[in-house]
Amino acid sequence: MSGSHMIADFLWCMLLLYLSRAAGRVVRG
Repeated sequence: MSGSHMIADFLWCMLLLYLSRAAGRVVRG
């Protein structure tokens, strides 16, 4: 069992967080 899956989950969470923050910034103008 390698840690690649955990790293992928971490990167995915970071990506979602970045997108959510960017979207919120666009919505608020």
